[in-house]
Parts: sequence; structure tokens; C-alpha cells
Amino acid sequence: MWRLLPLALLASSSLSAQDWAISGFGSLGYSYDDSDDVGNIRSANQYQSDLDEGSWKHSSNAALQLDYFFSEQWSATAQALYEPSNHYHDAIDYLNLGFIQYNPNQKWSLKAGRFAPNIYIASDSRNIDFAHLWAYPVKEVYGFQGFNSIDGVSATRYWETDQFLYSLTLQYGNGKFYYPRNSSSHVEVTADNAWLTNFRVSHGNWNHNIAVAIVKDVSAGWDDQTQHEIDALEAIKDAPNTPENIRVDAQNYLNNFQLDENTTHYYFIGSQYFDGEWLFQVELNKLESESGLTPIGYGGYAMLGRTFGNLTPYGIVSTFIPKDGPVETTSVWGADGSDLQLYNEMAALNSNVNRVDQTTLSLGVRYDIATNIALKFQFDAVNIEDYGYGLWYADPRSMQKGQTIHVYTASLNYVF
Repeated sequence: MWRLLPLALLASSSLSAQDWAISGFGSLGYSYDDSDDVGNIRSANQYQSDLDEGSWKHSSNAALQLDYFFSEQWSATAQALYEPSNHYHDAIDYLNLGFIQYNPNQKWSLKAGRFAPNIYIASDSRNIDFAHLWAYPVKEVYGFQGFNSIDGVSATRYWETDQFLYSLTLQYGNGKFYYPRNSSSHVEVTADNAWLTNFRVSHGNWNHNIAVAIVKDVSAGWDDQTQHEIDALEAIKDAPNTPENIRVDAQNYLNNFQLDENTTHYYFIGSQYFDGEWLFQVELNKLESESGLTPIGYGGYAMLGRTFGNLTPYGIVSTFIPKDGPVETTSVWGADGSDLQLYNEMAALNSNVNRVDQTTLSLGVRYDIATNIALKFQFDAVNIEDYGYGLWYADPRSMQKGQTIHVYTASLNYVF
């Protein structure tokens, strides 16, 4: 029988002493999809080296964690995480967690350093596939968050009654991740002003979660290709002989690349029930932003699983519904095939790169080989609408028509 792990990296370790402990986790997974023109990824910070149907990269990872306990109140944690499909530019990029923690008593927990943003049910265990039924986190909720961690401060207050356990967490910090344009080109996205609030309630077999994240001062270090597109639109907009309708269109396209002085709001609510046999879990999210680079809309999933000894079959239904329709060309800038009209069409396509409009039905099974090793098989049928490929790795020209994609994943998960 599988078990839910605590929402922190595992308390168990294969090497431990009185004042330190080593633990870790990992996954070796292979995914195959039947589409020739898009690539399956796990989250916004991953890339595909090509559009081959099968890949080991996005479903595999490995992590090693060291905890040092100075006293009953003070401790330090460092966790290195490697994901094959992420960009790593400096050694510090491998540090997924790195914080000092102070617990003055059972009512307070304070952190400073690099830690996980506390917004999901699976915030602290998002990358620990062994801790969950799914082969990888549901993309319609977890796939938008490129920030595995943030650098800042965190404070949690706990309350307990005879039947309920409450916690309220406040976090403030900044984060960085690399958003891929292709296998060799990426955009560095930073957020210098992020506020997160999370309220949790536990009662018997139930856990509930409500969270709000407000992200300000987001900026992007554009790659050469994107900067060239921006410069071209600026030149078209500012040219003295540009017609007014084209000038307006160009400014609207440029607004979709605007991140500075933009505020993004994330809202999450979720519940989980687990009695040792039945697992029911649901999470809903709402994303609001002034930038076209951020998916805007409503999403969520519901998951149901039943354990039979070491075998647990499960099913997931998930969806994301965009708030607005796709950006389309509103006027003709020039003759078909002309440079001006090509810029018009490409700018409209690029404005829809991050738009998400899809629904997924997933069926899977988990087999617990040992207390710390699990084997999973998962099938996804993903229906993607026109211009709704924001959770996939694809050329913009492949995003104009919707399709149904089937994804097959096998994954071996472990903890130690």
C-alpha cells in the first residue's frame, strides 16, 4: 500500500546522525506522444531538444538533500535538483532549496533563503513524484509555474484544536527561471516582488488549501530572436508614414510582450481526502494578468484513486479555459507574402504562444514495488483547441489548429 508523504522532503534517510541527515528522490520516466509537430513538457521552464514523439527528459529528475540541525529550534536545508530538460547556467541554478529554519516553538516556523512557493496542495512535494499517484503533476494547474523556488523569507503560524489543525503561511521573495524558445535559445524571466499567502486546514482524512500569489516587477531578458521581433514592431509603429490602423495593431502586439510594471495574480483552492484506500483530490485555479505572456483564465482537476494492496488505479479529469479568445490579425498590412504582412501574421501567432485552452482525461496505475520505490503507467488524452498550445513545446505555426494528442508515460519513482 502506498502512503502520502509529509509535505516536506522525507523525514527518513539512509544516512543520518544526531545533527544531520541525507535524503533524496528521483524519477526515471519515458513519455511518448503521437503528435509530430508539438512536444510534451512538464512545466513552463522545460524544453524539448526536438519534436520527436518520445523523450526521457521531461519526466525524469534527481535530487539530493542535506539537513543540518544546530539545535531543536535551528536547522539548515540544502537541496540540489537536476531536471534534464531545464536550462542551467550557473551552479546556483541547481540549488532548488537552501534555507535556514527557526522553530521557536510548536506554533511558529520561520525560514530565510530559497524555498518552495507555498500555493498548491503539493507545494513542498511538487517534484517528488513518489509522493503522488500521478506520473507527473497535472499541467492545467501545475504547468504554469516556472518558479520551482523563490528567494526570500517565510513565516508559518499553526493553530490546533481537538479536531482541526490550521496553518497560515506568508511568503515574500523573488524568483528566476528560463523560459525556452527552442533547444538553444531561451528567455530569462525574473520576478523581484512576489507575495504569497496560504491557509490550510486539516481534519481527520481531509486537507484543504486556499492560496493567493501576487507577482510584481516581472521582467524578461529577451533572446535575439524575440528582441528582433520587438524592434521590428517598434519601427513599424514609429514610422512617420505608417497608417493609423497598422500603428494601433503594432502597439497591441507590443503590449503582449510587455512585462515591466505588470502584476499577475494567482488564486488556488484545493481539497484532498485520503483514508489509506481511497484518494480524492481536487484543485482549482484562476490566473489574472495584464500581460499577454501569461496564460489568463480558469483551470482545475479532479483525481480519484483506489488502493488494492500494492496496486492503485486512478483517473484524472483536468481542464484550463482561457478568459479571452485568440489574438488574430485585424487588418491587412500589405500584399500577401510581403515583409510587412509577414510581420503582421507572425506577431499575431506569437501573441498566442502562451495561450492555454485544453482538456485532459488521464488513466493510470501505480504499483508499489517497495516502501520507497513505485512504478507508474499513465495514459493521457489531451484535447487542444485552436491556439491553445501554451502548455506544449511547439512552433507557433503549429498552433493554429487544434488536435487531440495521446501521451503514454512510464515512470519509476524512488525516495531514500
